[in-house]
Amino acid sequence: MKTAIISIVFIFIYSAGLYLWLKKADFRLSLKASRYMKGLHYFFLVLTVFSVLIHYSLDLDLRGIWTNRLIVFSLITTGILFYPFAPKKSVSRPEKIYFGLFTGLPIVIAGILLVPFVGTIIVLSIWGQLTCPVSKIHYEDQNLRIQSSFSEFLGPSRLDIIEKKGLFEKSHYQSITHDTHFDSLKVSYDADATRVIFKSTNKFVQPEQIVVIDHLP
Repeated sequence: MKTAIISIVFIFIYSAGLYLWLKKADFRLSLKASRYMKGLHYFFLVLTVFSVLIHYSLDLDLRGIWTNRLIVFSLITTGILFYPFAPKKSVSRPEKIYFGLFTGLPIVIAGILLVPFVGTIIVLSIWGQLTCPVSKIHYEDQNLRIQSSFSEFLGPSRLDIIEKKGLFEKSHYQSITHDTHFDSLKVSYDADATRVIFKSTNKFVQPEQIVVIDHLP
């Protein structure tokens, strides 16, 4: 109930403030600054589309824990701020619709929170993915990163074994079962494959688990 009340109040204040700003406020960015912001937004849009394509087609991500998240955050931020601050003559009709959708995104998020329980889980899960993607790094070198990753709100964290490949990285193993249920790990770069050896004294899991990765040196 409290979340719903806060969401309704936010929707009202944000909508009223946005309407008054667009109708009454005189402050706008210069044409040069607005073109720069627009170009920056489209640059982040291209990077976002590229990241999505390589993730789903090649199972690759841009290297680094925060790289994709900073791109998405920059895309959303420039999208939300552009329409209210850009001079009207610098925005075409299709762009008014496009950037208007971004400007209305906070209202959409607040609307999702009005859905009892499920809405809160959806929003907090997305927020967690963006702001706290990794709870712990268990091992890292020039080839591998083994980490506990945020999966969803109220859900267990996920163990990821990630290979670094130049500007990209690739997830080779994901498991919820073995995330926190091991006492030690060892990485062995053998001639035929790379082996990650987990050892545990927890009676509910295997005492030793070996993950074999074929593509590392």
